[in-house]
Amino acid sequence: MTPAVIPALSVCDSPIEGRLLQAMFDNWNFNGYIEDLHRDDVRPRISCLFWTEKTPICVFVQTELRDIPYRRVDFVIEGMCCKFIVEADGVQFHKNERVMREDRKKDRIALLMGYNTLRFVGPEIWQYPKFALGQIEQTCANLTEQNFPAWRAKIDTEQSFETP
Repeated sequence: MTPAVIPALSVCDSPIEGRLLQAMFDNWNFNGYIEDLHRDDVRPRISCLFWTEKTPICVFVQTELRDIPYRRVDFVIEGMCCKFIVEADGVQFHKNERVMREDRKKDRIALLMGYNTLRFVGPEIWQYPKFALGQIEQTCANLTEQNFPAWRAKIDTEQSFETP
């Protein structure tokens, strides 16, 4: 374990979250921690910047979202044109019906805020961490692809009003 990973792992609430975060450090290029993040919508315990093969990704660990009071999410992933939540669900903890109901409520509120949720169960992360990372990268790529045309049109519109 590299010294860089220790601060991030220390804020994880469960071993399964730590396993997924460790896989990020092992497989993506870590570019440092983001200090003094001042945003109204996102309040992470710690923020990490990684480069994957395709894109830079900011990972907010153990994050409170503004409109989901007292319901922390495991990870918020933000890429250049995407943002979504990743939840690492331990099997034992999520056997409880109340917990499952609360998680679905959290997912619905997050969706209203513009965040899709990607959920993994413990065995998926323990046994196949690279598969989980691939799913995260692919989700980021798919959302970027979906969002890019709108972003591109916005730039083209702004440029069309410029005077020569």
